[in-house]
Amino acid sequence: MTEGEIYSRKELQELFQTNDATIKNGVFPLKGYDSILLFVTENKPKNRTQYEDLLDDGILYWDGQKAGKTDRKIIEHEANGIELLVFYRKSKQEHPGSGFRYEGRFRYISHRGARPAHFVLQHIPGATQRAPRQVREEPESYSPRPADPTQETPYYREGRLIQGLTTRHERNRALRKAAIHIHGTRCQVCDLALAELYGPLAGDYIEVHHKNPVAGYTGEVVVNPATDMAVLCPNCHRMLHHNRKEPLSVEELRAIVQANRKSSTDQRRLM
Repeated sequence: MTEGEIYSRKELQELFQTNDATIKNGVFPLKGYDSILLFVTENKPKNRTQYEDLLDDGILYWDGQKAGKTDRKIIEHEANGIELLVFYRKSKQEHPGSGFRYEGRFRYISHRGARPAHFVLQHIPGATQRAPRQVREEPESYSPRPADPTQETPYYREGRLIQGLTTRHERNRALRKAAIHIHGTRCQVCDLALAELYGPLAGDYIEVHHKNPVAGYTGEVVVNPATDMAVLCPNCHRMLHHNRKEPLSVEELRAIVQANRKSSTDQRRLM
């Protein structure tokens, strides 16, 4: 697919060789692929739910589904190696065949509220468009408990350029699971285990951070999950990348958090 081109749902069904009728929904996880297709109509017909959606200069302000069943898939798409592909139109009549303009690959930035959740997604520039890529099988289970540090850590390979619906560096899902197995589910910056704050809702959820950004790979590399990856809560993970030109290291952000905690404690003592 090519950014800026117009595609109808029927054309996409033919392209992906699928008869899945749920492609008519706004959120379409493409079976057999590492991709979720988002179909967004800015001005809805009066007989449809009036979600508030707007694409503005590469930022998509988008309302999720009312039932909230697909929210987790959007929030965790990067952690699960899933790409978000956005198809957008001003109205159903804007393009022939009720088509959509393909806007490209987007990433989750934030959300607020629920049912519907109000999402902010950001366009990822520079992705070369290619043919679809089928997903590969992955290990079915893993333990979130920290591993024995005396045991030898296996190394993993990732970063090979792969042809998905867009060209991107391959992410090794086994590597994510290995990192959680080694480091556990407590944030290595702020020391928060999400279950302590959110209870069963969070479970063992934690995000995995590449200390060496995958986008900077020039090819397939060998990665040690014990030294090259960290586990972070969503807030700390976002703060690491807050300045995209000069992202912080885990150690730098940890020092900032500790300094601010100390300052807050000192101020409370003076009150």
